[in-house]
Amino acid sequence: MEKIIRKLAILWCKLDDAIDHFFRRSSMSSNSARLYFLIVCIAVYGLVLMLFSSQVSIGQKLGYYFGYLFIGILLIILFATYYEKKRIKDSRLYPFQYISVKWETVNYELLKFDKDELIDFNLLLNRRHVQKKINFREKNKSKEGANHRMLFSMFHVLIQDGIEHFTDVQKKIFFEMLRDSFLMNRKPINYDTLKSSFSNWKGDLSTEKGTAYEQYWKNVFSLK
Repeated sequence: MEKIIRKLAILWCKLDDAIDHFFRRSSMSSNSARLYFLIVCIAVYGLVLMLFSSQVSIGQKLGYYFGYLFIGILLIILFATYYEKKRIKDSRLYPFQYISVKWETVNYELLKFDKDELIDFNLLLNRRHVQKKINFREKNKSKEGANHRMLFSMFHVLIQDGIEHFTDVQKKIFFEMLRDSFLMNRKPINYDTLKSSFSNWKGDLSTEKGTAYEQYWKNVFSLK
């Protein structure tokens, strides 16, 4: 029984992948040629079935044919709409892949986020936009301003492969995400200073200070 279920599941996955590939390619295409081609295939297939069916009258054949054609076109439109909706939603997500965080092992006292901020932070780790900006409370030792390097280090341990080797395009999106998602001790992030702060953070990455920042966040999220 398990082998049958597994084989059926594999076949289902292949069918789902084929449908996904077709409609994603169609929705991203500048024209609807693929959709029209599929509609024509359905129409021709229905016509062949109608011509080779000898058990019903011409009127019934036509009724069945147009009913079949209507349902086929409706299903195509529904599938195409679903995948276009999915494409639009995916385009709204941040393009960063995060490691898996076990929330039951997180040191919330060190994280310093309240309950609402944790909800938004969880949205962020699922690549979604926050509903309300998260207040990042880690301060610099020398001044009241928040510690950008600590913020960079947190994402360095959370984003797969880190943020050290981000391209200019990735850094731009990353900085925009920080600006739109965080406050620094209740003050808006100064977007114009992020580039220089990031360069300074990279310069300290292999130093004792940079290692300490990274280890701090690994302890917070119980990472090895």
